[in-house]
Amino acid sequence: MGRIRGNVQYVAQSLELVLAVSGVPNEAMLGPRANDVTLRAWSRDGSLVLELRMPNDEPADAVAVQGKLAAVGTRDGDVYLVNLLSGAVLHSLQGHTGYIRTVVIEDEVVLSGSSDGTIRIWDKASGDCIQTILAGGVTVCGLATHENFVVAGLYDQATGVRVFDRTTGKKCHELHDASEEVFSVAMNGRHMVSASRDRMVRVYAVPSFELVHVLQGHSDVVHAVALEEDLVVSGSYDHTVRVWDAIKGDQLHVLLGHSGRVLSVSLRGVVIVSGSADKNVRVWNANTGALEHVLSGGEHRTPISKVLAPERRTHVTTGSRLSSLFTSSVRLSTATSILDDQHLDEGETKTRKTWSCAVQ
Repeated sequence: MGRIRGNVQYVAQSLELVLAVSGVPNEAMLGPRANDVTLRAWSRDGSLVLELRMPNDEPADAVAVQGKLAAVGTRDGDVYLVNLLSGAVLHSLQGHTGYIRTVVIEDEVVLSGSSDGTIRIWDKASGDCIQTILAGGVTVCGLATHENFVVAGLYDQATGVRVFDRTTGKKCHELHDASEEVFSVAMNGRHMVSASRDRMVRVYAVPSFELVHVLQGHSDVVHAVALEEDLVVSGSYDHTVRVWDAIKGDQLHVLLGHSGRVLSVSLRGVVIVSGSADKNVRVWNANTGALEHVLSGGEHRTPISKVLAPERRTHVTTGSRLSSLFTSSVRLSTATSILDDQHLDEGETKTRKTWSCAVQ
């Protein structure tokens, strides 16, 4: 699949991996497979370990990761749950009627927000939708959760953020401070932060949701925000990533290097990951502001089994039991998994095509 050819729409990270999804290229490209509709994963040392083209050939705008599981949201409204070790699509979560803008993996559930104006909560194991929250008929651009709160950033100039009670699905707060649409939200037990088209990052106290700080410094749309303890990271159309102190409201670092709009940021510990319309993923140190990696899809390849602990192989005999698991239509996709010698069967090459099934 090679180098990233489209905007890096969304990034995520786990203890072992950096993930990114890409979509429509900046320049016109011809052909049915011109769009770079690919999920990529890198190890922490910057090696490429996985490339997976979306089964529906639709651009992906959202990704989240938890251990070996990734959730990827696409523009036709599907959310795919992917086993990163094998490249297998475990579930295709269907029900949204608009494109997916945001996904969250939390404990035993997956949350998704869509342009159809709803938030859906899915059982991670079964793939069933167990709850639908009505967000007010506007696009849900960002989602964040903490305990019983579900926070939605909305494509709505009148109401930028709505906070819902997870148990009842009812609205418990509306935040009208942003003068334009809110594209991203993040939350923990102390703070909730939002990123808006009005170029501001706002910090709210939790659980009161009172406005504490308005963080000013970006010169264009703030499209992404992330939060870890008292550290805030924001990404903007002004090509910069900024680091802020949520307690004092001070700007700590301005990270320069992207040559296009910054569309997504992720923060885990002291590691910042940013994705941009310049077709690159950058990895930074949040304490120093130093750049650690620039990832473009052309990196040295490493077996993913060297990064994620392999699962024990099980052999399944095809027949009535297997066919009974797939009584509805099944879509097949291919993932390129990079394997080491000890995981190759006799006669296999280093790169193996893995067929993955998405039940509809």
